[in-house]
Amino acid sequence: MLCSISGVVPTDPVISKTGYVFERSAVVKYIESEGKCPHTQEPLTVQDLIAIKESKTAKPRVAQATSIPGMLQMFQNEWDSLMLETFTLRQHLETVRQELAQALYQHDAACRVIARLIKERDAARNALATAHAQIATGDSGRADMDIDHGIITEELKARITLLSKQLSAERKKRAAPATLRDASRIQSYTVLSSNPIHKASEPGILALDIHPTDQNKVITGGADKTVVLFDRAQSKKALTFTGHKKKITSVQFHPTANVIFSSSFDNTARVWRYNDSEVVSADVLKAHTGPVVGVSLHPTNDYLATGSSDGYWAFHDINTLKCLAHVASEDRAPVSSIRFHPDGAILGTGTEDSFFRIWDIRTQQNAVIFGEQTGKIVDVAFAENGFFAASASENGVVKLWDLRKLKSYNTIELGQNQVTSIDFDYSATYLLVAGTDLRVFQSKNAEIVHTFDHNSGLITDAKFGRDAAFIALTSLDRTLKFLSSSK
Repeated sequence: MLCSISGVVPTDPVISKTGYVFERSAVVKYIESEGKCPHTQEPLTVQDLIAIKESKTAKPRVAQATSIPGMLQMFQNEWDSLMLETFTLRQHLETVRQELAQALYQHDAACRVIARLIKERDAARNALATAHAQIATGDSGRADMDIDHGIITEELKARITLLSKQLSAERKKRAAPATLRDASRIQSYTVLSSNPIHKASEPGILALDIHPTDQNKVITGGADKTVVLFDRAQSKKALTFTGHKKKITSVQFHPTANVIFSSSFDNTARVWRYNDSEVVSADVLKAHTGPVVGVSLHPTNDYLATGSSDGYWAFHDINTLKCLAHVASEDRAPVSSIRFHPDGAILGTGTEDSFFRIWDIRTQQNAVIFGEQTGKIVDVAFAENGFFAASASENGVVKLWDLRKLKSYNTIELGQNQVTSIDFDYSATYLLVAGTDLRVFQSKNAEIVHTFDHNSGLITDAKFGRDAAFIALTSLDRTLKFLSSSK
């Protein structure tokens, strides 16, 4: 007589009304927790158990335990039962883990949605407060800005159109240079130099640019409010430009003159003129009431676009310092990035409401809106061939756009990796994506070429040198680095 639960001879046997024999202690615990028979699942109470009287002089011996082979078989059966139970428990554990992961994912998604709604609510409240203040004072909110206005004349529009046609025709005949580095060469790139060129008290280099013709000149903008001209050949600072009151957001070289452009959180952009030994002048452009997030030089080399979180982009004459256009989208979405198309007829802006907008400079009208992304657009870029564009959002998604078909032809998803900057090489063969790490992709098919992940801080900006011969990058660790092959 064996217990139907444990399979061994019970020391205090009982029989239930369902006809099964149990060890009293084992079945009582089950009944107290489940209230039914372990085998038939019929309702069962402790009162339904009947004690079995037996002789206490000698306990019967299990038949299998009367011989060594029988005992081995019994041990084997117990081992198999134990393994089966363990397997069942593991399956149950895996199911619970999957359910928990799903619950955590849903919780995280809900938190993100709530955070975004709170952000939009706060922005709406601020906009409403600003509107009330403007109504109370009877102005448009721009009375404190010193803007010298002009207009985009018909003559300038004709010049922009003619230049666009000329540049477009030239690009159609252009082939990739023979000196362009191939993918295997780029994969061998290592850090050749690391240069801490900004103040340590306010760490972080936030922007850079490489001179289009003199590749030894590199300009950087830092959280320390300064702009630094760096000599790559001599590995030293050449000049430091001071005057901004808050951190720098963007910098760019003039290709033919000793002129540098910068933008800052102090609501201004600056036009710096310099020679080999000193800064000659620093003209201030005041067309915005919010942080200026970017500058972009027009292909004529005479005009500059600036974008601001106040929702406007502006078009400036860098010789007269006049603001020729001051434009916002219908919803006045804060501008987060700005870049001219290489032909100069259109301007691209990324905004905090997840849109990549294309503007016609001549009419200042919104020509195209690309809206397939979510999250703030942190950077936009145009390929030098004029056919492709890219936009990167703060949630780690980079969209590649075909400007001829006006649709996305590929998507790069980086998961949890943060993206801060994107850049095509001059031949439009490669796309550089910087952020948590530095990645190089083929621009046509978005295939990964290589990932550089040895940086000690968030990469804030990165640019290709000519023919992808080197890569310059800046980061929050306060260093300007150069990557290339040591061969």
